Amino acid sequence: MQLPVRKKWPFFAIASVILFTFWSCDELFDSSDYELEKLKATPEMSIPLAFGELGISDLINEEDQEYVKVYPDGLVYLFYEKTLVTKDIRDMLKFPDKSFSESLPVPPGTLLPRASETTYASVELDRDLGFAPEKLTEIKFKPGTILILGLNFTPQNPASGVFELELELPDFQKNGAALKQRITALSGGSAIIDLGDYVATLDDNRFTARLSLIEKPHGNTVVITHPTEASVILGFESIDFQYVKGFFGERTPTRIPTLTIDINAFGNALGDAEVSFAEPKINLEITSEYGLPATLEFEPFEVRKENAEPLPILFSTPNPVVINAPATLGGQAVSNVGFANVAAVFDYAPQQFYYQFQMGINKGLTSGSNFCADTSKISVKLTVEVPVHGKATGIVLTDTFDIDLSDSKQSEIESAVLHSIAVNELPLEAALQIYLADENGVLIDSIFATGQTALIKGSTVTSAGDLSAPGIADVDIPLSAAKLEALFEARKMIVRMATTTSKDGSGNYPLVKFKSNYKINIKLGLEAKLNLEVDL
Repeated sequence: MQLPVRKKWPFFAIASVILFTFWSCDELFDSSDYELEKLKATPEMSIPLAFGELGISDLINEEDQEYVKVYPDGLVYLFYEKTLVTKDIRDMLKFPDKSFSESLPVPPGTLLPRASETTYASVELDRDLGFAPEKLTEIKFKPGTILILGLNFTPQNPASGVFELELELPDFQKNGAALKQRITALSGGSAIIDLGDYVATLDDNRFTARLSLIEKPHGNTVVITHPTEASVILGFESIDFQYVKGFFGERTPTRIPTLTIDINAFGNALGDAEVSFAEPKINLEITSEYGLPATLEFEPFEVRKENAEPLPILFSTPNPVVINAPATLGGQAVSNVGFANVAAVFDYAPQQFYYQFQMGINKGLTSGSNFCADTSKISVKLTVEVPVHGKATGIVLTDTFDIDLSDSKQSEIESAVLHSIAVNELPLEAALQIYLADENGVLIDSIFATGQTALIKGSTVTSAGDLSAPGIADVDIPLSAAKLEALFEARKMIVRMATTTSKDGSGNYPLVKFKSNYKINIKLGLEAKLNLEVDL
């Protein structure tokens, strides 16, 4: 947080006030009785250097403010959530094109004139779509799935114009009606049928097809002089589904790319700190819309931070995780995963969650009733909730703000004291050091000597960790001539606080709470005695 800097009065303004005071005393003194040649004075003045308030939100990185939440009682907590939506099971169900060739014999003979159509020949076929390892019992096709029906006569025969081919698929229905289609060789010998919204009822991928050669009405006698075949092509292409049912087979586990969740709310402040949070939570929630036995195996699943070895997160439930399946198409089932070392995970002060998993289905099974829709998914959601309630030592906080005393004359200051007042409701004690730097941030000097840095006193807390009374520190620190010189040269002040949570009367660190309304009020000023000499 950038603390505001109040503008200082230039020293010539102070001198002007003093001179004005003397010149306004003509009624008391007769200047004709004497002549003043020089004026000397040692006035005192206060220069406010910085002031402001720090709250818990100021201690958290700006880009992570969205993760800061507040419970109804005011306790601050950090909340992180990341959801992975995967359709890998859906992507496993890829169905290849499939075609069938059939023929109906047309023997030599004479076709007498007729006024109505009749079935000349027919055949009922049992065919297998040949999907593997899937054994489907039902599929609703998505628009764009097509069935190509083709007909030609071999060899060509004068009777070919008399016949139509009728295809009936009783197991393929839309709105309760079975699929029927007719074509003739004279009409180009083919038809393209969009199977969108048709539902096929299958027996482990098998279906029934009826092919009928229909003799149409004709007024002339037609003689078939040599044996002929009506050759039929039945082709399924671009097969896709709105939903499928059946057994999808055991699948080799599919590995999901590595996932991370950054948890950098305190930046590097906790890098070397020893922390202990009260009741942190990690929740892994897996929501499945797939009606099948599935497992997720996590490897690795850990937290990481700079300059430290990763820490594995231990499962309290078996890993691989068995995913619950919904009972019906369109439903959902939720599986929750527990962890055994949550406290250790957050005492580690992580900066990142790092995990990867692989997913398998129908492990060890050879049969079963599976289902999924084209919109089905498995969602893996990791939720992290950390109440800012605990204890810590070695937390380091830094901030930088501008300072400019160039309009004051350092040579006129006889002595100076840095005055600090801090009223602190946060349960944090701080050893504070102020570094002085030039406009480029290059360090010039520091303000406090060893033993002078205890400027912020932590609040006292109740046995429950709530605020009992603010800590108040009112400190005066004399500044040497060297420190003053550095102060007047400085253009930036860098404040560094090495903090710990408040101690109890026995010197122990109890668990303390950080609430949204707790503040540190800081006032920092320079009290200076001037050595002022003005020629008159």
